[in-house]
Amino acid sequence: MLSNFKSVQEACASRSFLQHRIQRMRLGRRTLTGAAAGYKVLSGPCVIKMTAEGSSQCSVSPQNDSKTNLQEYMSHAAENFANIELPMGGKISSLDQSHIELVIPRIQLFDVWLQPKAQAELSTFPEKIVFASRTDNCRLDGSHHVQQFKLDERFNLDVNMQFTWRNIIGNSRSGGEGTTSTSTIFAEGNMVLEVDIPPPFSFIPRSVLQSTANTALSASFSLILNSFVNRLAQDYSAWAQNPQLRKLRLQAETKALP
Repeated sequence: MLSNFKSVQEACASRSFLQHRIQRMRLGRRTLTGAAAGYKVLSGPCVIKMTAEGSSQCSVSPQNDSKTNLQEYMSHAAENFANIELPMGGKISSLDQSHIELVIPRIQLFDVWLQPKAQAELSTFPEKIVFASRTDNCRLDGSHHVQQFKLDERFNLDVNMQFTWRNIIGNSRSGGEGTTSTSTIFAEGNMVLEVDIPPPFSFIPRSVLQSTANTALSASFSLILNSFVNRLAQDYSAWAQNPQLRKLRLQAETKALP
């Protein structure tokens, strides 16, 4: 009986040691990956990870002219994303042909508000536009709490968005599948914001903090997607109907090329 008991003890100890080693190995890999991507190691007692994802779409009138159809418009994303206003202080600005700045609409958490600013890399493909931003290209503004608690040093942010479109030209389609008779702009993406919550806010029950944070981030990200596609649809309509506007943007794009 004693021999069996010792065997169980040894097995448990061995298993515990192995689990500890595996955990350390995983932590090491995660830390190395984070450091390589510019992520901060958040080690406080109350680290909250907020997540949001969503999609949106907006229809536009199809154009038969190849110079003014949706495919042509979306292929010049850098110029068309030059200055898009978003609600609650948000904004999208073009930095160059391959980068934009996204000022995220204010995120309200109790009496604290946060406003991340992300520099995103813009990648244009024949049938989609992708932009992604990581923590090393982000900074955090907001209420006085941001400076008071040095929150800019206590956060990580990932933003990923993708735009696709269905371009109708007469009876043909490009840029996606579907059976509708209108051209359509689609947007989808996700955002992850991780914050090391300082006292006294860290004394709030974690479940309350997590629920409030996710709701706030989801509302902000929904504003981004919906406002973005609707603003693009409005801008496309103006661009398609105004030859002078198309000329000015083409000149600006040509001038910006290296």
